[in-house]
Amino acid sequence: MGRKPLRRSSHTAVPRLHDGNRRAEDRPTAAQRGYGSRWQKAREGFIAKHPFCCDCEAAGVLTPTEDIDHDPPVTGPKDPGFWDRSRWFPRCHSCHSRKTRTQDMDRGRCSAGRS
Repeated sequence: MGRKPLRRSSHTAVPRLHDGNRRAEDRPTAAQRGYGSRWQKAREGFIAKHPFCCDCEAAGVLTPTEDIDHDPPVTGPKDPGFWDRSRWFPRCHSCHSRKTRTQDMDRGRCSAGRS
């Protein structure tokens, strides 16, 4: 089976060829998306208090927190619920990606303290 034909990317000022999957260099930086120093400080503090993924910990595995998940989801830093820490959950990247893909996670599984 052959590869997908390359298309022009519409995600950047200078179009690049890609295979249909959005590449990292096409995505704006975290700062450009609104995740600046305030978010970085809040994120670091939250991870210090919640060092392990809530999903993995519920399964008896201690996996370091890599991502903070907003549940219910938010649209970005300008969303009114973005800074509501009661909506933050510590997750490893794998669990965050899985939850984001499905949006069907059992909300009762994460009992990690949220503050």
